[in-house]
Amino acid sequence: MANLKVSDAVTTEDKFEEIYRNIGNHFINNAERLAKNVVDSTTNVDIFIKLEPNSIVTIDISQSEILRKQEVSVFQNTDISDTIDRIVENMEKKMEELKNV
Repeated sequence: MANLKVSDAVTTEDKFEEIYRNIGNHFINNAERLAKNVVDSTTNVDIFIKLEPNSIVTIDISQSEILRKQEVSVFQNTDISDTIDRIVENMEKKMEELKNV
């Protein structure tokens, strides 16, 4: 988006101000396109902006979605330790499965 090389006539602060404006304009100008990637199951969107000295500016956008929502109700289980034991047991099984892959 912007060259980070700083000339004698422009201060580093001025150059980064220009870069931040360009980043903001990018999101404003592309808001509709960027929003099309979000779905109802999107739980969060992470935006990483990389400013490399004397190079280009890159923006990495990733989003997370719920694959399966598992609800555990304490009121359904009279003993919370049983629920915790089951969770730990399932985690141990999963870890063993991953070791065998």
